[in-house]
Amino acid sequence: PELTEDMLRDAINQVAPSQSTLRLLSAQQVPRVHHVTFSTAWRRYVYLLPARGLGVSSGALRRQLAALVGHSLDYAALGRKVPKSKSTVCTLHAATASAVELGEEEAAIRIEIVGDRFLRKMVRTLVSSAVWAAQREAEGEAGAHDLLLRVATSGEQKQSAHPAPARLSGQKMQVRRLSYPFFARHPQCHR
Repeated sequence: PELTEDMLRDAINQVAPSQSTLRLLSAQQVPRVHHVTFSTAWRRYVYLLPARGLGVSSGALRRQLAALVGHSLDYAALGRKVPKSKSTVCTLHAATASAVELGEEEAAIRIEIVGDRFLRKMVRTLVSSAVWAAQREAEGEAGAHDLLLRVATSGEQKQSAHPAPARLSGQKMQVRRLSYPFFARHPQCHR
């Protein structure tokens, strides 16, 4: 039997832990050759870092990330356990950092990254390497203004920082949105 949007919505509502925790916004039938992971046109990840003790501002992180946007670059240095036969070239469509308030006294920095594809652990390694590069820049290290770009495209994993944890201070890195070629929306970071 063919699944309808109503059937999918009912199935999701039945398994949701509480009302509105999961919801179906829309559904569309796709060809059988469609693969949920490998057919994406782009993906958006959001990572929250506690601002306290970080030693860098969202502006410093934004400057480091900006150099990576809009270019097809080889990110082999940021991937982990990537098979030799797999391409390490990716394009970041957007990458930004902004200050956010999580509670009354809890400040955080929200890093949002949109790309056509990502390597294994690339986003977490990119986040920790961006923090490291922004810290070097804040300390006045010569040439640190483009340090993240040089590290990310160096081809050497030892040049990059270790991947940031998937869960930090109770906050979890999240895939916020996926898009497939048959959808027309273009990726942009939350403003």
